[in-house]
Amino acid sequence: MLVKLRDTYIFSLIKQTSWHAECLFKWNTIYIYIKKKLQTHTTEMGKKRLRKLIILRGMPGSGKTDKAKALSEMYEDGVIVSTDDYFRDYPGGNIVNFDTRKLWKAHEEAREKALDAMRRKINPVIIDNINIGFWEMYPYVLMGFHRGYFIEFVPMMDYTIEELYGFNKGRIRYEKFEQWESSYRNVKHIYQILYEKHSLRKWKNKKEKLENRW
Repeated sequence: MLVKLRDTYIFSLIKQTSWHAECLFKWNTIYIYIKKKLQTHTTEMGKKRLRKLIILRGMPGSGKTDKAKALSEMYEDGVIVSTDDYFRDYPGGNIVNFDTRKLWKAHEEAREKALDAMRRKINPVIIDNINIGFWEMYPYVLMGFHRGYFIEFVPMMDYTIEELYGFNKGRIRYEKFEQWESSYRNVKHIYQILYEKHSLRKWKNKKEKLENRW
């Protein structure tokens, strides 16, 4: 009887040890897989991605347009994409007849311009828009990721909302600046944007996205 109990105990120990070893092996396999995937993604976003997509992030009056021009001159090439261009009287001219009701069309044209530039492999592509919300950046990030661009985010949040409100001379409501400031989040990795639930829901079945194959 004692022998049988001892054998049963030993067998139980063997089973437990085997189970732990199997779990350890599985977890090690998963760890190695994830590590390799992360290394691959890092390589994809670094060494293998030679062209740049630069996304400026800042409220009106923060100096995005000047920054975009400086970056373009530094690279001696590239294209600047801005919704403001839709309302200019001529390329590089003054903004005239600004109409918030036409902003959707201005953004649509900006996305078309960015996509065209990426398809032609222009380097860099500079996005000069507010880009506070992740959903606003999602189309550009998706286009750039699929077309081999290294994606860089340039935060321009140096001024207070009081200063920015003053720069804009009251053309934009103060509450809007408060809203932008409260909704701003730092970007640590592009997957924050690509897999954000709100962005995925918003753009999932959009005709523009599907037809242009972002």
